[in-house]
Amino acid sequence: MSDVEIRIGASPIVSSQVAEEYIEISTTSTLSVYSGGVFVSVTNAAAITITLPDISSNLRGVTYTIKDSNGLAATRNITVQCNNGFTIDGETNYIIKTPYECLKLLCNGKWYKV
Repeated sequence: MSDVEIRIGASPIVSSQVAEEYIEISTTSTLSVYSGGVFVSVTNAAAITITLPDISSNLRGVTYTIKDSNGLAATRNITVQCNNGFTIDGETNYIIKTPYECLKLLCNGKWYKV
């Protein structure tokens, strides 16, 4: 965990601790809610689906980075999906299908943004 402080001049405008998590998954999964950012290393042996946490869980400012770590996404797609009507840039899912592709998402409290 690292401290983050944003200043304008001598006055801090944002000060908090940012938790940086690393997880590795190889099967269809639903991600947990994290207080900071999370890096998801995907090492799948078959096509999988990753479900993002429900945005109603107060996720404003949380980032999720999802990476095809084994470079097999062209034949073993990684589908990243929302639930409960939430979207990723207006779509219900995003498919990682390029080898070693990395998807970074930011939750703005209403939807996920690429």
